[in-house]
Amino acid sequence: GSTQVIYNFWQSEICDVFIEACKGPLAGDDDSVKLAYRITLCICLDVGLRLLHPFMPFVTEELWQRLPKAKGNTCESVMLAEYPQASQTNFMHDGKVEEE
Repeated sequence: GSTQVIYNFWQSEICDVFIEACKGPLAGDDDSVKLAYRITLCICLDVGLRLLHPFMPFVTEELWQRLPKAKGNTCESVMLAEYPQASQTNFMHDGKVEEE
């Protein structure tokens, strides 16, 4: 069900793939690359915590409060934050990369 999909997002996409892929660039010298990885990680964590919130409200609230907030984000609680929609991630889709 939905909990398995969210678990797979956290375990497979964020932990196994993205965090592992970050290690090299974050150890490098290019500050613009480091910033891009950090921003992407914050977006992934924000979305992941909002997805997980209905299943683990107290833990996700505590973690979400510690995330850096994007400019213009005035939401005070993950409980009040908009639940992620698939249409919000369309800008991230790169068909060419997915074909490879």
